[in-house]
Amino acid sequence: MTNGTATSRGGWLVAILWAAFIFILSSIPGWKLDFVPPIWGWDKLAHVVLYAVLGVLILRALGFRRAAFGLAIIFSVAYGLFDELHQVFVPGRTPSLADLAADAVGSTIGVMLLGKQILRFSRRKQDSAPREHVENEQKPSQ
Repeated sequence: MTNGTATSRGGWLVAILWAAFIFILSSIPGWKLDFVPPIWGWDKLAHVVLYAVLGVLILRALGFRRAAFGLAIIFSVAYGLFDELHQVFVPGRTPSLADLAADAVGSTIGVMLLGKQILRFSRRKQDSAPREHVENEQKPSQ
């Protein structure tokens, strides 16, 4: 199926799977995070990247319309808030406003930068598509 509903469902499935991946990562107990490099800011960079991808996937699921941009950011940040609150229940993890801020920055960057590029590309594609020329001229009567 190639209709809009099937595409939207597929888009939501990918966004939900990515959100589940984020949830799994944030469910890892704090003491098992020894694989994270001890570089300052690495944690925030990971949040930015993960949520930039989530924002773009949600934008894709909503459709690349102008109204969808704000909604994609709102949904992504709301999920970030849910994820931070979820960490209350994970041993060795705590919620962090700084992490939520990194989630918001990532969502915004992903949606605004990549989303605008995709919109621009789709407009170029539409502009280059052949159009039917409609003649509004009346033929002379005989």
